[in-house]
Parts: sequence; structure tokens; C-alpha cells
Amino acid sequence: ELDRALELIPSGAGRSLEFNKNIPLLQILLGNFIAAATSIEQPPDGIERYRLLALNQYALGFRAESDAALAQLISAEGTPWGAFYAAEVHAYRGEGVSALDWLGRIDFGAGCESLRLVQFVYYSPFLSKLTGMAEWEAYRSDLLQFMQACSYGLDVHWEQSFAVP
Repeated sequence: ELDRALELIPSGAGRSLEFNKNIPLLQILLGNFIAAATSIEQPPDGIERYRLLALNQYALGFRAESDAALAQLISAEGTPWGAFYAAEVHAYRGEGVSALDWLGRIDFGAGCESLRLVQFVYYSPFLSKLTGMAEWEAYRSDLLQFMQACSYGLDVHWEQSFAVP
């Protein structure tokens, strides 16, 4: 349990950077939005922080603040991870078409070197809000085929089969 882990290692200095980055994300998923707001004030900076702010501010009902954080994320975006984070925020906010647009911008061109990002997109709890949209289901099917091909050691290149509306 997250509370127990934080109890055992209360100081951010004693925890790994990866653990610290995931604390506010886990708090958002658990519905602990006030605690997440406090955790977000600590590093990371950049697109990861903007993502967390946009998600949490929206959950707290602060649409303008969420919009501002999303705008910062988009202005700083320039990587496949940034496009993924923007898609997550849009999906979480119920903006499926915008989420799909950002998913369509992700370049998985590095083949199986992109496997980690493919897995994050496939398993994202925020993108699961797109379930039922035909374009998302097709995209997710493509992601699964990509992951399976990589697991078999095949030389695979990303090709998405859905058209963004």
C-alpha cells in the first residue's frame, strides 16, 4: 500500500527518483487528489509535472488550472512521451477525439526500442477511458501486435491502422 511505503521511507531524499515521480500518479489513481497536489510540488519538472498538474487540477474541479498545465505540456512537448502524456490528459478529461489526435502524433519509429512506451500506452489507466471508441480499439490492437512481434524478436516497424477523426 502506498501509505505504508511512504511511512517506511518518509523523506523524498531516501527514495529513488522513479518512486518519487510515481507517488503523485498513484495518489491521483487512488483518488487522493489533495495529497497528490502536495506531492506534485516536488520534482519532477517539465512534461511529467505538467501532466500530473493537468490531471490533478481537473480531478479537483479546477478546469482553468488544468487547461494551463495542459497548455504548458503541449508547448514543451516534442517527444513521443509528451504526446502520450497529452493524450492521457485529454482522455481523462473525456476528450476522446483530442486524445486520439495526440496518440496519432506518437512516433514509434525506433521499432522494438520503443517497446517501453508502447507498453505504457497500452496499459495506461487514463487511456482506458477511451474504451468503446472504435479508433482506440484499433490502435490498441496495433499496440498489442507490436508488443507480440517484439517479444518474438521480429524486426517490427510501427504502422497505425486507425484514422484520427
